[in-house]
Amino acid sequence: MSLSPSEWIVFSLLHKRFGHSIRFSTILDALGASRDDPPGPDVLYAFVCKINRKLTSFGYRIIGRRWDGYTLTRVSAAADPEIVL
Repeated sequence: MSLSPSEWIVFSLLHKRFGHSIRFSTILDALGASRDDPPGPDVLYAFVCKINRKLTSFGYRIIGRRWDGYTLTRVSAAADPEIVL
């Protein structure tokens, strides 16, 4: 699976806390750490949508929870391919 550098930041944060929610602000802070003009929530949403499209074939999904954050979860236990990055 190929990810852009920004998508990789988002995915790696979610993967480290698999099954647990990560606050929007935490992800936005990580994305903006190396930029003069940090991205906003709309950009984060776009990254999550792109990553979700790539994860679908592996049986994983990122779920957004209002006022909480994003969570990387398993969609299907039947399909068990490993994510190769």
